[in-house]
Amino acid sequence: MKNLFIFVIILILSFYSMSSAQEIRSVKAVKTASPKIDGNFHIEEWYSAEVITDFIQTEPIEGIKASESTKAYILYDDKNLYIGVQCFDREPSKIAAQLDRRDNISNSDYIAIFFDTFHDHRTGFSFATTPYGTKIDAYIYNDDSETTSWNGIWDVKTKITDYGWIAEFVIPFKTLKFNNLKEQTWGLNIKRRIERKKEDSYWQTVRRNDGLRASKFGHLTNLVGISTGINLRLLPYVIGNMSKERGKSLSFGSRGDRTTGIDLQYGITTNLIANLTLYPDFAQIEADPELINLSRYPLFYPEKRPFFIEGCDIFKTSGNIYSNLFYSRRINEPLYGLKITGKISGFSLGFINVINDNDLGIQNKINSGFLSSDYNKRSNFTIFRIKKDVFSTSEVGLIAMSKDYSGNYTRILGIDGTIRFKNHEWISYKLVKSFSTGVSGKSHSLNIFVGKNSDFFNCCYWYTEKAPGFVGNELGFYNYFNLRDAGGWMQIAPRIEKYNIRRIKINLNFWGENYWNKHFFRKDTFSRGGNFDFNVQTMNYWMFGAGKNKGKNFDRIVNVLYDDTIYWLWLSSNRSKKFTISINHSQGDYRGGYRWSYSTDIGWKPTGRMSLLVEWSRSLTKPLNLETGKIEINLFEVFRTKLIYSFSRDVSTRTIIQYNRRESKVDVSFLFSYNFKPGSFLYIAYNELLNRYDNNVVSLNRGYYKSTNRVIKIKYSYLFQI
Repeated sequence: MKNLFIFVIILILSFYSMSSAQEIRSVKAVKTASPKIDGNFHIEEWYSAEVITDFIQTEPIEGIKASESTKAYILYDDKNLYIGVQCFDREPSKIAAQLDRRDNISNSDYIAIFFDTFHDHRTGFSFATTPYGTKIDAYIYNDDSETTSWNGIWDVKTKITDYGWIAEFVIPFKTLKFNNLKEQTWGLNIKRRIERKKEDSYWQTVRRNDGLRASKFGHLTNLVGISTGINLRLLPYVIGNMSKERGKSLSFGSRGDRTTGIDLQYGITTNLIANLTLYPDFAQIEADPELINLSRYPLFYPEKRPFFIEGCDIFKTSGNIYSNLFYSRRINEPLYGLKITGKISGFSLGFINVINDNDLGIQNKINSGFLSSDYNKRSNFTIFRIKKDVFSTSEVGLIAMSKDYSGNYTRILGIDGTIRFKNHEWISYKLVKSFSTGVSGKSHSLNIFVGKNSDFFNCCYWYTEKAPGFVGNELGFYNYFNLRDAGGWMQIAPRIEKYNIRRIKINLNFWGENYWNKHFFRKDTFSRGGNFDFNVQTMNYWMFGAGKNKGKNFDRIVNVLYDDTIYWLWLSSNRSKKFTISINHSQGDYRGGYRWSYSTDIGWKPTGRMSLLVEWSRSLTKPLNLETGKIEINLFEVFRTKLIYSFSRDVSTRTIIQYNRRESKVDVSFLFSYNFKPGSFLYIAYNELLNRYDNNVVSLNRGYYKSTNRVIKIKYSYLFQI
C-alpha cells in the first residue's frame, strides 16, 4: 500500500503544469489566375496575396524574432493551391543545401507548409523543400505525429539567389482530402529551418512545451468553391526481369510470369479515397538492413511498400507502443488488394482486403512470431477500422481483423482510444480479443498507458496483459503471450545553455513481468528491473551518454531466471557536418554468461550530390550451455555500406553492400531511379546474393564467395490522372 501511495503521488506531481492562451494568427487565400511556377518568383504574380511574415523562433532561443526574414504568399484557382516563399539570408553563400532523394532533408535548410485541411485539429498534410528542390511530404495524425510514408502528387521549384533562396509550390486539390463545404477554413502553419544556426522559426508561434501540433495551427481562410473534381489516378507498370540462380540456367520473366500490374486510386468524395492494386511489384524497395539479433524473438522491420504505408495511419491503434496489432509485413506476397480510407463527419474510416499468395504462417512454438517457411498457402486478409473524434483532440476506435486460410481462420476484435488533456497529459487504452481455429480459453489482450509530454518533463506508466490463448502474430507483431507487464519511464530534460552544455536528458525506467496465469510477484518466473541513463548535448551539437540496467530476466525457452545487468555508453558527432561519426558500446550479463557489443557508423557528404554511410556492428556472446555446464562462444558481425548519388532532384542511384559474417553471405543491391514526371518512374534494379563455398558446398568457416542468386529488374510506371 505504501508503494502504491508513492506511485500515485509521483503520477499526480508529474502531471502538474500551467498553460496560457496563445494568439491565433489568420491569413486569407486569394483566388487568382495561375502564377508561373518556375522558381524565379515574379512578384507581380504574387502581389495580390496577403504577405505572411514575422516568424518567431522556437530554437535555439524560444520566443524571439527569427534572425532572417521570411515572406510567404498563398493563392489558388479552381484546380491548385499555390504557395510562394522568399527566404531572405544575409549570408547566401552559407545556405546549407544537399541534393537528395524524396523525403530526405539531409541537414539542409528547408521551408515546410502545414495544412489541417479538415480543420479537425488532429490531422493534416505537410509539404517541404530544400534550396535544391528536394521534395518532402508527410501526413499528420493524432495532433502531433506525422509519417513521410505518404507521397502526394505535387511539385515545387526552387532557386538560390543573391539575397537568399526561393520556393514556389503547386499543390493540386486532388492530392488533398478536405470537407465538402462551399467556403472553408483550414489550419495553417509555416516553418523555416536555417541549418547552420540550428534555427527553427514558425509563422504561428510554436512553444517548446507544446511542440508542433495541428490543434495549435493558425488559420487559412477564404477557400471558396474548391473541389477535387473527378479524382481518378491510374498507375500501370510494366516490368522486365532476368535472374540467374547457382546451378540453374538464365531465366526471364517475373514472379508467376507476371510482367504487368496496375494501381488505381479513385476519389469517392473529397474526403474518401479508394485504392486498388493488381499484382503489385516492389522493385524499387530498399532491402532490409542486416542486423544482429541476440534475443529469442524475431526483429521488427518497418513497412516500405507504397500500398501498405500510404494513408494507412488510420489502422494504427492506441496503446500500441510495444506491439503492432496490424503488421502489414505478414502479407508477404500480395496478389491484389483493395484499400479505402477517409474521414466523414468526424469518423475516420479504413478498410483493407488483400489476397496473399504463399503465406508463410507462424510457427506454433510459444507463438513467438517466427515465420514458418513450410506453410506456403494462399490467405485472405481483411481489416476494418473506424475511429471517432471526441472532445477537442481525443478519439475512440473500433477494429475488426481477419485472416482466412485453408479452412482455418484468425479473427481479432477490439476497441481502443486516447484521451488527451489540455496540458499534454494523455491516457491510451486498447482491449482486443482473438478467435482462432483450434484455440480455446482466455484470448484477450489489454494495454493501458498514462503519460505526459513537455519540454522539461516526460513520463509514461503502463500495464499490459496478454492471455495464453491470444493469437496476435497471424496479423500483428508480438514477442510472446501469456504475460502481465507493468512499469514506468520518467525523463527530465533541462536546457543548461552554459559550460559548453546545451541540454541534458536524464531517464529512469522500472518494470516487472510474469506469466498471465501466475501470481505477478512469483519470484522464480518474475522478470524485473530498472535502468538509469543520461545523454548530453554540447553547444556544438555533439552528443554522448551512458547508462546501466540491473534486474532479472526469465527465459521462457529454457525456464531459467537469469541476472540481467548491462552497461552502455555512446558518442555521436554533429549530424549536420559533412563528416559524421557515432560509436556505441554495451556489455553485461547474457543467458548465464556475458556479452560485449560494439557498433559504429561513419557518414561522409563530400558534395551536395553524394552521401556515403558505412556501418559496422559486432557482438561476442558467451552464454552458459545448461546441458553441458560449459560456456559457448559466438561471434556476430555485420558490415553495411550505402552510397547515394543524385544527378538531379529526380535522377539518383543507390548502392548497398551488406556482409553478414555469421551467415557467411554478401548482399549487393543497386538501384537507378528516374522520376520523369510527378508520380511516374523508371527503375533499374540489380541484386546479387553471394555465399561462401568450399568445394561447391556452402561453408560457414572457410572457402570463397560465389554468386548464389543474381536478379536484374527494369520497371516503368506512368501516372494517368483525370
